[in-house]
Amino acid sequence: MKKIILMLLAVIAMFSMSSCSDSLEVRDRKFVQSAGVSLDGKKVNVTVRVFDGFDETVAYTGSGKNFEDAIDDSEKYQGKDFYTGHMELLVTDKSCTNELLSQIIKANVSPSCLILDNSDPLDYVAENETIKIVEILHTAVRNHLREEKTICDKINGR
Repeated sequence: MKKIILMLLAVIAMFSMSSCSDSLEVRDRKFVQSAGVSLDGKKVNVTVRVFDGFDETVAYTGSGKNFEDAIDDSEKYQGKDFYTGHMELLVTDKSCTNELLSQIIKANVSPSCLILDNSDPLDYVAENETIKIVEILHTAVRNHLREEKTICDKINGR
């Protein structure tokens, strides 16, 4: 009888410790490849390019009082959460401040994410494929035509 009770408790413990109940699945997210960010007064505008299928990407735009609100605004018309933790490229303009860059890092974007300055970052991200831009940047760095620049470098004034 004691063995049956112990086995029953073990089974109950096993099912109660599983972590699949409220977790966010990969299929419930879209992964952000790149983001173009610009400040308009106190409003943050963003265009994100996300994976949408095997080899396709789609651009979405949004705005908000900070980076996370702008991301939330950009995701509201397509039904999935955007995940910025694997973002490869951030495109900014002259309006980008260290405070905004800190907000971006707090939104799970790696400080080692490549950064590119452009006069119109929103359109640049909307009109260009991230993979091609990143490949061109890596080639330019490899051929000593440009230095690699990350979010961390920009915050530190490099």
